[in-house]
Amino acid sequence: VSGIGPKLALAMLSGLPARALAQAVVNSDLPRLISIPGVGRKTAERVLVDLREPLAKLLALAPEPIGEGGGLAAGDELLSALVNLGYKERIVRRVIEKLAKRFPPETPLEELIRAALHEMQK
Repeated sequence: VSGIGPKLALAMLSGLPARALAQAVVNSDLPRLISIPGVGRKTAERVLVDLREPLAKLLALAPEPIGEGGGLAAGDELLSALVNLGYKERIVRRVIEKLAKRFPPETPLEELIRAALHEMQK
């Protein structure tokens, strides 16, 4: 995006997590972009015009991280642990979705691993 150097780009990523920033651009959430320190109205509008379509395509391809959207806080760690144990990622993601409905988001990782292993034995 013309007019946005590395310093401002880092400020934008510091102001919002990368996925939230991309979502704000795709949703044309101008007030949210302007709320980032160093980003004014014109810069935010330029970002929206230049990046809305590419980010929409990217978000459509990228699965939502497990820890977001009301899921489990330790979901990504759980995914990594179970995949490292040799389970298929596709199966692990399904199990984690089931666990997210049964357990509160702050459930400790150890408890989630036990529950996931039990669920995969069924």
